Amino acid sequence: MAILKFTGNPLIDNGNAVIAMMCNKNHFHEVTQEDIVKNIDSFLEVIQDHFNDLHATKKERDYSKRGFKQHFSLLYTTNHYLFGINNKIKNPDTGKKETVQTGQDFIKTFKKEVMEILEGKNKLSQEKQRQSNDNICRFCGRPADLVITKDIVPLATALTQKNLGQVHCCNCCYLPILFNFLTMINVRSSEASKGFYMFYHFSDEQCMIEYARQQFLQLKREMLASLETKIGYQYEVLVQDLLDKFKRFKKKMTKKNFKNFFITVYYLLNDNRGASFKYINVPNGMCVFLSVLSTTENTWSQIKRNLISIDSYEKFLRGEFHCADEAGIPKYGFEDPTILKLYLREVSGLDEHFITAAQNIGKGLVKYYRIQSGKWVENYAKRIRVKKSYSFINELLDENESYFSLYGENIFSISDVKQVVGESSAMAYRLIKYYIYNAMDDEEREIYIDICRKQKNQGQEGE
Repeated sequence: MAILKFTGNPLIDNGNAVIAMMCNKNHFHEVTQEDIVKNIDSFLEVIQDHFNDLHATKKERDYSKRGFKQHFSLLYTTNHYLFGINNKIKNPDTGKKETVQTGQDFIKTFKKEVMEILEGKNKLSQEKQRQSNDNICRFCGRPADLVITKDIVPLATALTQKNLGQVHCCNCCYLPILFNFLTMINVRSSEASKGFYMFYHFSDEQCMIEYARQQFLQLKREMLASLETKIGYQYEVLVQDLLDKFKRFKKKMTKKNFKNFFITVYYLLNDNRGASFKYINVPNGMCVFLSVLSTTENTWSQIKRNLISIDSYEKFLRGEFHCADEAGIPKYGFEDPTILKLYLREVSGLDEHFITAAQNIGKGLVKYYRIQSGKWVENYAKRIRVKKSYSFINELLDENESYFSLYGENIFSISDVKQVVGESSAMAYRLIKYYIYNAMDDEEREIYIDICRKQKNQGQEGE
């Protein structure tokens, strides 16, 4: 029987990913008890070196040289039997049990716990009040072995609070809970803040394992601290880190298709009062967009210039971000129509036929305007300043008919007009203006931008 299963629970699956990575496996179900026993020592050797720098000052431990011991105090309750002050080991000199302080002592207690779990003899399942009889594991559906509480896993209840619902767990799902700390990323707004912890749950277990591998390699490269630390604001860090992840995924898993793929991002802060927990869903379309963006050079650095607040980041992730301003001038990073179309199709969920129709209409109108007047840019700028979206869209057929009566051909197809008339007129109007701007030559754009700038300044002066 397989020890590990993909459960859908972020804390369990992150631990499973770390164990599978440790054992050099591509799938959770491939891991055996012998694999864990064989590979645990090399894994813990790295953890040992990053557990606690006894020579660091308190200030250094809080920030620049924070080891696993300091992270554990923020990830788990301090009285956790393995990661907190209740993890004690016998001092050979005094004969007394003392709280674990060194990496060497920590890996002894950690390995002992892992081996006892594999043998079904772990101390928690032996406690009478934690024993679980005739229950199933809430994570994988196997027979449960013990009851886990909030000092073991965040958001669980206390052992005495039976009326709130106890979490029954099998040993196979209890084991990965001990390993999931490795995938946590410490996010701080500044060097002087403690911040919170961010981690991912990918819909694909191979990506989960690769994610764990990346975090482990980062740990092996790190000299001063332990868990990866990112300085910045929540969404800024999230998008940049996902771009980095996708870039590495593509290098490692060249045949991986991210078309049917989604991510849930979790944020965790824990203390003795309980856990603060929130999550953000990164849908399939955004995953596709970011995976493509990760292959470009400077597109994201340009796009993020538009994202100056939490609200703008949330709109960007939800697909509600406007890629051009009211005049149709593209915002930073969306000058390339292929990037715009990708975002609108994958993230905003717009039909590709609708986008293509707007593109055809925009190109056709530029052709028509150029024939009408040598100063068409000035006339167009004045027109759209007062023209409402529904009025502009409704006049498309009239303009097409006028062009046909003069030149015997359409400037755009009737089916294209039907596509945009059937959708939101505001969205169609904004998109057509974008493609009109895109069809301008450099001289026309320069004139248009100058007019728009003057109009904006006049509007501000009027206010």
